[in-house]
Amino acid sequence: MLTTTLPRAARLKRLRVTVKYEVVNMLPCVKSRDIVGRIVPAADLKKLEVNQQVIKADKNGIFKSQITIEDPLTVVKIIATDKMGNSSILTFNLLTKNQNAKTVVHEVPKGITSRSFPSIDFGRFYALIIGNNDYASLPALNTSVNDAKAIDQILRVRYGYKTTLLINATRYQIMTALNNLRNNLTANDNLLIYYAGHGEIDKKDQSAYWLPTDAEVDNTANWLSSYEITKFLSLLSDICG
Repeated sequence: MLTTTLPRAARLKRLRVTVKYEVVNMLPCVKSRDIVGRIVPAADLKKLEVNQQVIKADKNGIFKSQITIEDPLTVVKIIATDKMGNSSILTFNLLTKNQNAKTVVHEVPKGITSRSFPSIDFGRFYALIIGNNDYASLPALNTSVNDAKAIDQILRVRYGYKTTLLINATRYQIMTALNNLRNNLTANDNLLIYYAGHGEIDKKDQSAYWLPTDAEVDNTANWLSSYEITKFLSLLSDICG
């Protein structure tokens, strides 16, 4: 799961777009992915578009959209327009390796294991969970750490994931955790990444970035791009297809 908060420039506008359940799914491969998000304040929303399709949000501002994965770096672009005509834009990538898999296992409920179904090898389930509230050069956030801790507990207790929880993580700490996972994962394993914290969009090419706690305004040295993360994880053996 991945929480992407609105980039700094867009936060100056009235609407805030938060995607709570976008799954960064390397294993197994998928052809589509549902995203669930929320617009705040919902009462000010006039129009919502996801990849140029008009989407309805409920009275609480919650919306859902299914995204077809067309290539290894499928872009999701969400545009929320308020009643004054101001637009907030959130762009990120669906991180998946290819589209050749025939089946998808979203989660394994507690008690469902290879022992329960000997003919199915579910593999091991790993999760990297990142929650950033406290930033050196950016405004502090209020809910990211609590959200990350809640996700960590649910995945460990209910679904048996082996989790790595990072709180107020720097770029070095995030990359170290990704490197450790890359070294431990095998072709039968599953990886889920959840990020809650500041994000940014490069105005020149619309690239999406995570902002670790040591990120600086207008200095990309410690930013983490979704493309960079995808490329890093692609060093895993190609097991899709």
